[in-house]
Amino acid sequence: MRVFVPLWETPQVVSKMPYETFLDKRLFELLGMKDTTFWPSDSQLARLAKPYKPNAKKDNLEPTTIGQLTYPLNDRKRGPMPAGGLFSTADDISKFCRMMLNKGTFEGKRYLSENAVAEMTKKQTAESIKDGYGLGFSTGGGSFGHGGALATNMTIDTNRGLITVFLVQHAGFPGDGGKSHGEFKKAVEQAYSGSKK
Repeated sequence: MRVFVPLWETPQVVSKMPYETFLDKRLFELLGMKDTTFWPSDSQLARLAKPYKPNAKKDNLEPTTIGQLTYPLNDRKRGPMPAGGLFSTADDISKFCRMMLNKGTFEGKRYLSENAVAEMTKKQTAESIKDGYGLGFSTGGGSFGHGGALATNMTIDTNRGLITVFLVQHAGFPGDGGKSHGEFKKAVEQAYSGSKK
């Protein structure tokens, strides 16, 4: 009989460490991702971007909460949630992205094998499915990335050697706001059009 385990439980089974401890010890601490956590501290909460959603008239924004999480956000009674529960900064995310762009190495140290990165970032979905997904990443067009809760996004363009990190906190956009990520990527690509791997 086969036993299926959610992907985020695999590190716990293999390492015999809780999921959040595995990520802290094997990835975040080693990469110097000091601001990446499932439970923001009081000082981190003071810097946390407030989330917004369109108002009833769809002509402005109003504050909202992160729907899939319970509050307060620093309450450790809430378990670590892989789908929308990890908090970070552009600086921390850039370290992770640079490691992935460099096929598992960062500042001369190897964190993932080249084969592991290749498996994570290649299309694992059937050819009949238009959108391509690897193991935790969207794939296609010479890039891979991951979209987070409330419209955040990181994209690693292997053709250009270019990383984009888009940090917003929006549960929907009024007007043409939904085009902002595409316009951001376009502006970055134009600014770094001469960049090569």
